[in-house]
Amino acid sequence: MSQILKTEQSTRIEKSRQFRPALDVNILMRGQQELLLRHDGRHYQLQVTRKGGLILTGYEQDLNSKENKEITKGR
Repeated sequence: MSQILKTEQSTRIEKSRQFRPALDVNILMRGQQELLLRHDGRHYQLQVTRKGGLILTGYEQDLNSKENKEITKGR
């Protein structure tokens, strides 16, 4: 393996070990089962499932609009 590739790989590994802040979802949700989020001009809904999992759903328009269209759903 070349020295350049070793250096790039070492840099990626070192960056992945750096501290990344974590936000406790329970604090974010404040006891609610659903939370509306806005990011980069798009709207999302974060839901807590009965088993404690999370579902993030993205929408093309404002969630309060009658014309919103669901575009992504993950489980």
